[in-house]
Amino acid sequence: MSKNQEPQSTRNEKALSIEQWIAEVKKHNVEYQLLLETNYNTSTADPIKHPRQAAEVLWNIGANLTPHIVENLRTNADPSSAKLFDMLLSKFARIALRWRPSPVHGGNFKQGEFEVSRHTIVSNFLTEWDSGLYNHPEIELEKLRHLLTGPVSSQRIMPDKFRPISYFGIYSLPFLIREMRTNASSEVFALTISKANHPAASLYWGKHWQQFTTHAEKIQEVRNWWSAEHTKFNELHPLYEKIDAAVKALPDLPMETNAVASGASP
Repeated sequence: MSKNQEPQSTRNEKALSIEQWIAEVKKHNVEYQLLLETNYNTSTADPIKHPRQAAEVLWNIGANLTPHIVENLRTNADPSSAKLFDMLLSKFARIALRWRPSPVHGGNFKQGEFEVSRHTIVSNFLTEWDSGLYNHPEIELEKLRHLLTGPVSSQRIMPDKFRPISYFGIYSLPFLIREMRTNASSEVFALTISKANHPAASLYWGKHWQQFTTHAEKIQEVRNWWSAEHTKFNELHPLYEKIDAAVKALPDLPMETNAVASGASP
């Protein structure tokens, strides 16, 4: 069996995990975003214990769920599940279909527009997926490198600038980590930890000057993340090998070094 082929039992296990989570979501009248959280609080006895347990199973599998989520996008015809599969893709593959440009006017979606255009957006995404673009996005990402250069902001980083790179989700990580070898900007690091599902990402976008302010700290944090999370990518080939090689190629810097502007607030 080649490394790109997954045992049927493993595929069934992941498919069942997704199905169980979807089933639990539909049983409970709760804001659906919460049903992928495992640490939220409830004021009384927990009424949504089972969705939380189902979410923990998914998080333990991690990014390895991505091909199974994509297949569900392709084959699931239940309109009530559409939003849930969009959210799974965004959470685990870091690919947000709602961040795509509108096929009607090319701009950001206005309220209600995404639902109208969803079929076209998903169809376009699946065409890109089937073409192999996500396994080999290097040429397209190189065209976008200019977005990672320029003046470094000392204020809140605005993610809209990086949407064309964000479209590639976790598949942009090798490119971004390679960029970190010589580019210590807050923007590159913010985008990297966001695509890596790092818990500090949300805070860092808004207050990047408060933590990971040197090149060395940024590099060490990416190494720490990969050491802790690499098993959640180890069924995605060649992505796993590309991330692993990019992390290993990061330079060793003394922790006090800040040779490249880090974007810390003056």
